[in-house]
Amino acid sequence: MAQDECSGAANIALDTPTPFDTTAATNNAADPAFGCGGGSPANDIWFEFTAPASYTATVSTCNTATYDTRLSVWSGSCGALVSEGCNDDLFGTCSGNTSQLDVALVAGTQYWVRVAGFTTATGMGDLLVTGPPPPPDECVDADPITPDVPEPIDTTVATPTAAPDFSCAAGGGDLLSPDLWYTFTATDDYMATASTCGTVDYDSKIEVYSGDCVTLVSEACNDDGTGCAGFSSVSTNWVSSLTASPSRVTSCKNTNTSSTTWPRPMASRRHS
Repeated sequence: MAQDECSGAANIALDTPTPFDTTAATNNAADPAFGCGGGSPANDIWFEFTAPASYTATVSTCNTATYDTRLSVWSGSCGALVSEGCNDDLFGTCSGNTSQLDVALVAGTQYWVRVAGFTTATGMGDLLVTGPPPPPDECVDADPITPDVPEPIDTTVATPTAAPDFSCAAGGGDLLSPDLWYTFTATDDYMATASTCGTVDYDSKIEVYSGDCVTLVSEACNDDGTGCAGFSSVSTNWVSSLTASPSRVTSCKNTNTSSTTWPRPMASRRHS
């Protein structure tokens, strides 16, 4: 049984419950010890995947296995594995002594998932590894942003927002542009700057709104910032304390996007 060893691990699709069966599995004394459930050897099978983004994934046999499971997640390489987390029983959430754990993943890193039982227990079930959360593709799904902290964006996974159109659309509207949404709440009255200036590799556009997602009011909009290379953007507007401000970033007419990640709009305090 090839999947019985790390070197024969089967690739697992994220967000897809994957059936497994450990009844024919064996244990290998050379495998690293479990960090949970007593650390004893167990009949196990292996899966692997590469993280498509940096995020916290849930790895689970919760309520789907027919036996007392144990789960562990590893990075590194077969023969030199590094434990990233382990769970024997998630009491209070998972019945039947099944397992679930959350693991912080790093984009582009390969991970191994070891599915075993407590001591010699074997059986069947479904293994689920969750994928990254969806992008903040609509105003109602806007991600909170921390002022003065650049964070990555990727509009290649975005879709256009039906309305409103950008108020600074040069040469016509940009309703066909894929966009992402972010929000912050001002804690003081000051001039804030939202910027992709010189940090993106495509023609960006930024608009900042007040109000809510039903009654958005444009506060500032910029297509191409003065002195910003590559048609990147910088938008400055006055913000008031305790006012939530949705902001929106897009590519120009669905062109020049790539899989690269870039700093997303940053609200920064400008002292006068």
